[in-house]
Amino acid sequence: MRRLTELQLRFINFYKGECAGNGYLSALKAGYKGSDATLRAIASENLTKPNIIHALQEIDKDDPLVADRIERQEFWTRIMRGEELENDLIPSMKDRMKASELLGKTQGDFIDRVEHSGPDGKAIQVESSPEERRARIAELTAMLGVLDDDDA
Repeated sequence: MRRLTELQLRFINFYKGECAGNGYLSALKAGYKGSDATLRAIASENLTKPNIIHALQEIDKDDPLVADRIERQEFWTRIMRGEELENDLIPSMKDRMKASELLGKTQGDFIDRVEHSGPDGKAIQVESSPEERRARIAELTAMLGVLDDDDA
């Protein structure tokens, strides 16, 4: 893994410190130059670089104020089960349902389904035979006005 540059180290320190997770401000205060759009792009790029991600994770790992995955899941489980919290508070049903949802999401229990429709608003059909596929391609080609090589 590549070493961090001085600018990247300053970016990380601002990101985890006074900029509280604001990448744009972290890039600006760290000394990166450019327009607002450029600084946003730099921040976004920095937050995808493996060496920066690793450094941020190491900081979180050593920070007693940052909960890890297991701690979050244990907390959500206590909320979901309606166990007493600080000051003898019992979580509301709304909070219990939200905790249940978050647990399910983190454990991959839900699948987001996206449905697409064709130009006529009807569902896109998946053809099962080569003939049906060729017919559909011909139909779509005609709709798009694409010419065959023979027509050119």
